[in-house]
Amino acid sequence: MKKYLALFVSICLLSSCVQDIDFNNGIEKVLVLNCLLKNDTIQTLRLTRSISLNNHRTYEKVTEADIQLFVGDSMVGKFVYNGINKWELKYTPMASTEYKIVAIVGDTTLTASTTMPIGNLFDSNQTLDSYPTKNFIQYSAKYPTWITVINSANILLSASKPTSKDRACNDIGTNNKLADKFNQFGNLKLTISEANTPAYHYYIRLYNDDTLNEENPTDFVVEAGYEDYVYVSFITSSFEYDQYLKTSLQKVLSVADDTDPAIWFDESSIYSNIKNGKGIFGAYNEEFFRYDFKNRI
Repeated sequence: MKKYLALFVSICLLSSCVQDIDFNNGIEKVLVLNCLLKNDTIQTLRLTRSISLNNHRTYEKVTEADIQLFVGDSMVGKFVYNGINKWELKYTPMASTEYKIVAIVGDTTLTASTTMPIGNLFDSNQTLDSYPTKNFIQYSAKYPTWITVINSANILLSASKPTSKDRACNDIGTNNKLADKFNQFGNLKLTISEANTPAYHYYIRLYNDDTLNEENPTDFVVEAGYEDYVYVSFITSSFEYDQYLKTSLQKVLSVADDTDPAIWFDESSIYSNIKNGKGIFGAYNEEFFRYDFKNRI
């Protein structure tokens, strides 16, 4: 990032980029709500206040609010602040159900809606696996799917999910016909000699496709720099969460791209569906395939 900043400064100097700085400009405060319903028994939410002051942005936690989750006009529960910058609700979302969140913070009411997706159906075909290729079958694609590969240091067979200490692969590849090419960058063979699929930064996004079903599945592979213990994650996302993920990754990739510095000035915002604020209210259904050496558990 220092390289990008140095180049940015050079461009400003060469183009006589001179601007008077107003150290008395106003303070802009925006409420930011981030809540992703998931296929689990506890739902979490973060609520902060984004403060823009003299071109610097900070965030302060919000600990007092009335935050309710609804199905139609029926409230299914209230989020409770847990004392460590996170709100929690004991509730398991129902698939194919539309949810609405209402957060009252002082005189401001934040609202948003999303639908809990049915998890798209995937299975592994390990008899065909060989490094760096893992084989899968996809039987449905009602919602978009995001794939990521996570290498783990946890050797316990009971570790069915990754932890915050595990590391996602930066570069992964697939031949899935539904792959979105927005973050593709050539062939994975450039970084893994045994690979032979198009390469993607961080995630592989699969389009939704109603024609895919159990009578009409698709075989595909996921290639990566797999280590001894690894998870392949399939995140079936609501359409709101899908747009949030895609626009967020597009922003990350644009900032990292030093071939076209003009895109650093792109003011396009990351997708948000929060009325009267910023952030995201979405939902996802995640499935992990864990491999210990060559065995899935």
